[in-house]
Amino acid sequence: MKNKKLWIIIAVVIILAVSGYFAFQYFAPETAEVSDQPIQTATVRRGSIQIIASGVGEIIPANEIKLAFSTSGYLDELYVRVGEQVSEGDVLANLGDISKLDLEVTIAELDLLEAQNALDDLYANSGMVAAQAALDLVDAKEDLDDAKINSFYNQPGNRSSEESYTEAYANLLSAQDRVEKANETLEKFADRDDDDTQKAQAIANLEAAKADATYFSYLLQWYDGTPTALETDRYEAEIAYAEAQVAEAERYLAVVSDGPDPYQVALAESKLSSAEQSLKVAEDNLEGSSITAPIDGTILSISANAGEQVGTNTIITMANLDQPLMQIYLDETDFDKLGLDYPVEIIFDALPNDIYNGTIIQVDPVLTKTNNVSTINGLIQLDVSDSSPASKLPIGSNAAVDVIAANADQVILVPVEALREITPDNFAVFVIENNEPVLRVVEVGIIDITFAEVISGLEIGEIVSTGIIEVE
Repeated sequence: MKNKKLWIIIAVVIILAVSGYFAFQYFAPETAEVSDQPIQTATVRRGSIQIIASGVGEIIPANEIKLAFSTSGYLDELYVRVGEQVSEGDVLANLGDISKLDLEVTIAELDLLEAQNALDDLYANSGMVAAQAALDLVDAKEDLDDAKINSFYNQPGNRSSEESYTEAYANLLSAQDRVEKANETLEKFADRDDDDTQKAQAIANLEAAKADATYFSYLLQWYDGTPTALETDRYEAEIAYAEAQVAEAERYLAVVSDGPDPYQVALAESKLSSAEQSLKVAEDNLEGSSITAPIDGTILSISANAGEQVGTNTIITMANLDQPLMQIYLDETDFDKLGLDYPVEIIFDALPNDIYNGTIIQVDPVLTKTNNVSTINGLIQLDVSDSSPASKLPIGSNAAVDVIAANADQVILVPVEALREITPDNFAVFVIENNEPVLRVVEVGIIDITFAEVISGLEIGEIVSTGIIEVE
């Protein structure tokens, strides 16, 4: 892995030199003739191919927690040292004085007052809520009436009045008469060109008459018809929904007629109880200020000494080191090779003879710039056991990382020099048949700097050209 970047650079230089020489020969008309120069060839074979992006990384804690006092004062007692293992609930440090926590008590008291007022308002406004519920019931009943009327006027015999039916029938006869007359008029201009003004007008009149005849024919059919099954279902569903709305409005009116909604009362009482508990916590904090461990973990850093004046900045940093993560940094040009769940291979600087595995679990959406160099960053979940030497490495340990962006095993391969790009992302190769190069379109999969995966179009053992082909 350490020599991989050097080989990549060498290969890129060779490819750029060769492609610059051959590029003008690949994009020419279809007929190909062999030049006097020997044709370089390669045999289509089976193999494996990977797309890899190389970067660097460093171990970071999986769950780093920064701890601080809630108020300023003098650090009286410090009970832990850097590197020490602590358990959840252990007291790590204490302040020697108690101050300013009374502000939290004041805030908690205001929250409690607000919760009590909200509960009182439910009872005070219960009459207005009941009046609104009565109005909502009236609206729901009107919607039900509308749904029933709509269903009624869409049933057989109710779709039109006798006057509407007679008018539609008369309009149909009139339209049919206009169709007949328009046909007769059009026949008079049958011998004229299509761009003749009178003929064009006759055609337009005929089409308009036909459209009217079709419309009134469909209208009469609808007057005489019955609702489809889908329409019937819709009318019934609209009525059922409106009935449900009426029932819900009646239910809610019954609930609030004699006082506030019991559910709203229970919710307000719950918030009141929560406010009371918050006040108790604030009062407890006021009685004594200390820092305790929120989880089992290891002390990573301590930024103060006993007897010093401290504020609300971080005093102690701790983390759970059981499952460390790795921060990875790749060049921004490799952004397309870093994705969630991609596998990685890792070699730690401290363990150069071992390769470890991991998985990408996070990709940062924003580039990071350091010393005018932009990188794309991500997180790796390390696949290491408790007994592995890598699990004992300290935070900040560096490593070389290969992200495996794509992988294909035992597939058909050809050298990249054999590919001719016909159009963007569409390729062909020259296959040697009877000592002559024949252009053949192929479907290409993964391509690295040396080989390309051929999904279809070639068979193992065929010979392809990788050299100069003169095209005319």
